[in-house]
Amino acid sequence: MARPSKRSQPARPHQDQPLIVVAARNWEHFSPEVGRALLEEAALRGWRLVDLTLTDGFLPPEQSPAGAIVNWLPTDPPVVHLRQMGCPVVRLGRLEHPDDHQVPVILPDYPQIGRMVARHFADRGFRDIVLVGYQSALVVPLIDQGLRPLATELGCTCHLYEFGQKDIPPRNDPARARLHDQRARELTTWLKSLPKPLALLVCHDFLGAQVCMMCLRAGYAVPEEIAILTYASSAAQYAMAPVPLSAIALDQPLMARTAIQRLDDLLHGRPGPERTVVAPQEIVPRRSTDILAVDHPLVARTVRFLWDYLDQDLSVDEIARQMKTPRYKLERLFHRHLKRGINAELRRARLERFCRLLRTTSLPLVQLAPQVGFNSEVYLGEVFRKTFGLTPRRYRLQARHTIAPPTQGEPAPTPSTT
Repeated sequence: MARPSKRSQPARPHQDQPLIVVAARNWEHFSPEVGRALLEEAALRGWRLVDLTLTDGFLPPEQSPAGAIVNWLPTDPPVVHLRQMGCPVVRLGRLEHPDDHQVPVILPDYPQIGRMVARHFADRGFRDIVLVGYQSALVVPLIDQGLRPLATELGCTCHLYEFGQKDIPPRNDPARARLHDQRARELTTWLKSLPKPLALLVCHDFLGAQVCMMCLRAGYAVPEEIAILTYASSAAQYAMAPVPLSAIALDQPLMARTAIQRLDDLLHGRPGPERTVVAPQEIVPRRSTDILAVDHPLVARTVRFLWDYLDQDLSVDEIARQMKTPRYKLERLFHRHLKRGINAELRRARLERFCRLLRTTSLPLVQLAPQVGFNSEVYLGEVFRKTFGLTPRRYRLQARHTIAPPTQGEPAPTPSTT
């Protein structure tokens, strides 16, 4: 007798499904994207999820959870109680904790965020990068661990600016406006001491848009004088900032899927790491960093021409004719101001766009190659492999699990464990 297909098999009754509880401090701590990822992964394993946020922390009567996904700390009472019940727990966290050996944790790879930002700004010619955050915010030094070494290697100087007060009054409190004005004066006064153009990485949700407004009110042009990149839980909302903000975000769905896999390992007695770090999502470029930081108008105009016509079959001679400048002079200016030649910038920009197309579309290589100015998909594949150390197909497969783009000359990052 033929085995019935999975589609024809009846759904398992609730009492036969392992109960997995999901617990957060409040509803906002698990985004809809995280919820969808948890539900999809649980369904593949035949698990039933119950969100304790919806039940005020009460478990269904006469049922014991088989496991739990939480964002509480290992020492918080709910986690202690779950562990005392013999329930395996995995934490979706933001920062390390001394008791992570008791509760496995899935964490963002903050140094990788710093490295991605250093490359993003250095590729655009910025030589001064400011890390903006709150005093005592632990994510700032973690991001700096990755940002500063690579930025220095790439010829950039790093600066740190910290706001002194993180808690802000309610919206209807006049003290809120006074605090904002005070912050704006202090920040913009400090920025005057630094050379322009200047690049800012703002390290907290919503602070990026506030800093953008502070700069605009002080008369700075964004991005012409000050380029702003924000790090946040989600990149999408920053398209509605006063100047649409480039953003780098946590890959929350991947963190959720990784947490489910780690819990699955615990339930089946498979050994695993105490900490797993997950690479951030790609940098989503928008107007706030859509500029090349170069103080020579001809070089800036030429780069803008290259970026606008990446899909064209451009030669250096044709580019020089369009700029009405001798080729040798234009090449010399590129090397002086960008530390790379015209072809090198053209290749860098094309590969950056190609990586984004690989991540965001399912089109075959033969259709993508002309969109980034390559006549041959075979040649494009060779250039990609030589630059990044892996094939476009392999990169696309990795991008389905970790969206962080590769750095030129380095393989694409993947989730790692410590």
